[in-house]
This record gives sequence, C-alpha cells and structure tokens, in this order.
Amino acid sequence: MGTVKDSWENEETRKKRGEQHGARVYKNGIVVGEYPSTYQAFLALGLPQEKHIVFRVKLKDEHRLKKGARLNFQQYTFELIDKPKCTRIH
Repeated sequence: MGTVKDSWENEETRKKRGEQHGARVYKNGIVVGEYPSTYQAFLALGLPQEKHIVFRVKLKDEHRLKKGARLNFQQYTFELIDKPKCTRIH
C-alpha cells in the first residue's frame, strides 16, 4: 500500500487534487448561495464541519449531489461551480 506522498506521482490524482471549485447550494430546491469552497458553505449554513471532507469527495466525483446535507429537516443540494464565478447571494 502506497503513501499519500506516493499518490501525488499519479498524474490523474495530481490533476484532481489541483482542481478547485466553488459550491452553489440549494435549500429545498432554491438557490441560497454560492461559496468559494464546500467548507465555506458548510460554515455559513451551520452544517457540521466534521462531515465536509467526506461530502466534498463525493461532490467532486458526481459534481452535483441531489441528496446533499440535511439539517433541521431542510435539504441542501450542492453542485460544483468554477471558482472565479463565486459570489455570495445572502
């Protein structure tokens, strides 16, 4: 089994890790904001930060998670956006 350091030698892995995206977030189907990162969205929306890394990995794989995070019976859907286009809505 290789190390994290070794994994950087894989070209595809290096490319994926270098990609940076923002996140557009919907609450119950309505856009509530665009954030420079998944972490910033979790922070602003009061979602549990300890879950954002696993969530971000799934989001990068699918680019949009229809069954996103839930908090207080509210459904949040996330999709990746190009980082330069990020603006806060609220």
